[in-house]
Amino acid sequence: MAGTVSCSASVSLLRECCRLLLCVLSIHWMIMCLNVVMSGQRRRWLRTFFFWQTEERFHGRVARARARLTHGTTDSDSPAHCNIPA
Repeated sequence: MAGTVSCSASVSLLRECCRLLLCVLSIHWMIMCLNVVMSGQRRRWLRTFFFWQTEERFHGRVARARARLTHGTTDSDSPAHCNIPA
């Protein structure tokens, strides 16, 4: 009886290992497909676009911080000359 329990447990373990291996391989396959789709010019364009977005956000934050320090305001939409005290 003990032999059949261990055999059943090992079959279950083998099945789980195969399922895990299949999951890892499918994730690897999806990454490879994405690399093929995103290869070349398209990947370069996206990388440039996202870098540009990050740069824009960074420069926007710097401009708002400068406006706060220079003119004492937190409103970045108002012109700087409106915030100078008379």
